[in-house]
Amino acid sequence: MCDRRSIFTARTGPGHSIRNVLRCRRCHASARNRHVALLARRHLGIRALRDLRDSPGPPHILNASATSPLAAALGEAAYNTEFWSDVTPGASRDGIRCEDLTTLSFADASLDLVISEDVLEHVPDVDRALEETRRVLRPGGAHILTVPYFPNDPTVELFDVVDGEFVLREPIRVHRDQAGNAIPTYHRFGGDFMRRIEAAGFSVEAVTSTDDDSRAHGIRDCVSFLAVAPG
Repeated sequence: MCDRRSIFTARTGPGHSIRNVLRCRRCHASARNRHVALLARRHLGIRALRDLRDSPGPPHILNASATSPLAAALGEAAYNTEFWSDVTPGASRDGIRCEDLTTLSFADASLDLVISEDVLEHVPDVDRALEETRRVLRPGGAHILTVPYFPNDPTVELFDVVDGEFVLREPIRVHRDQAGNAIPTYHRFGGDFMRRIEAAGFSVEAVTSTDDDSRAHGIRDCVSFLAVAPG
């Protein structure tokens, strides 16, 4: 992803997935980060992410992370965002823009690309989030996304709706973010997940990393979804 020759190393252990721990020694991007970046480059027709920095005008990419290696690679060519429940979407905290994927502050058909890496499993109303990313994309724009994916199983919802509120079931499952914070998980996505993406108005392809990707980019055991808006 940093477009430099590098060595990829992995710290493995119980519960670790190679897609998350196989990292570049130079830019610290994981295999998952590199796979998403590869799909973004192919979709946008560019050789390297740094080429986007010369694009005139405001950014046309939304990245639902401000702290990932991908955010560092995109720089000011993207809106690199985080979500805080006490900050209005479109406002900032400590120089970082807040966005809620279920209530985005962007105008209709204003972006070419949305990226969310292992985010949607933490969004209670995932269907609304997919409808929102579809709304803000221009015709032919794409939402490139990853989630922990179990294609041989049906999706399992880890919550109940009580009086209109999403209430997590015990025991609550969490993932740790880069700062070590525990983020609750609302969905365990299975093979029917692609139909939910299609229901939001996308055409979708599950892109699995190849042996060529492994040799050229150190990308292994990755599945990313390329959801394209019609037009």
